[in-house]
Amino acid sequence: MISILVSTYREKLFKALCLNIKQTIGAVDYEILKIHNEGTYSITKVYNDLAKTAQYDLLLFLHEDVSFITNEWGVLLLKAYKNTALGVVGLAGCSKRFKLPTGVDLGIKAYRSITVLHDNDEESKRVEAPFAVKSVDGVFMAVPKDVWEHVKFDETIKGFHGYDLDFSLRVSKTYQNIVLPSIQLLHFSKGNFGTEWVNSILKLYTNPSYCFDIPTKDELNFVRRYWYSRLSDEAISFSTKLRYLFAMGVSVGSFKKAIVFLFKTKGR
Repeated sequence: MISILVSTYREKLFKALCLNIKQTIGAVDYEILKIHNEGTYSITKVYNDLAKTAQYDLLLFLHEDVSFITNEWGVLLLKAYKNTALGVVGLAGCSKRFKLPTGVDLGIKAYRSITVLHDNDEESKRVEAPFAVKSVDGVFMAVPKDVWEHVKFDETIKGFHGYDLDFSLRVSKTYQNIVLPSIQLLHFSKGNFGTEWVNSILKLYTNPSYCFDIPTKDELNFVRRYWYSRLSDEAISFSTKLRYLFAMGVSVGSFKKAIVFLFKTKGR
């Protein structure tokens, strides 16, 4: 059965989530455990503390600002775990990981799988065939309790960024992570990719405990262009941008995007 674990600070959203789960999860025994957290604790500590008290064998780490579209999604999730080799099951992930400071998604469509929807976001409405992934987005991360006990969230990661990337990549060394296309979820936020996010990713991207793939020259150029463009409209301090640029690197094909990223200010 399923223990649903939530770090929350917005009671209205949490109550709406509980009602939505009740209406959509299907004939599945479940519990919802929460810790009210307005930034007092890192999400890694909150999730580890909640998981310790969970009574069921399948843990679902879930954001509070979501709504399930798919009915009987709990039944579908439990069915997926008939494959006992599974680690993290998510709704957004990427099948490769390069030694570059990016989020879960590299930006390359061939390696991306996502069933999470955002309002007025056509790119997110693509529902792809299921495939194995390495990294999983933290909006929805299911994992057997014994796998969590083996890996656990790294509480040296502070704040609310990078925990999902780190956890899913470490799980992928022993277990198979997947994106489950049969479940769709509406996410009310596209995330915050500002200074705090960049600093978190810069601390993680060279972690030797991850299994990195080697990009081709074209892939390297594409990822650089994608992420320089993706971050150009975010509120990132200039000093942090400089650190990010040195970590990501610049090639002839990504030079123009890198310059825009470095000197563009949000809203301009």
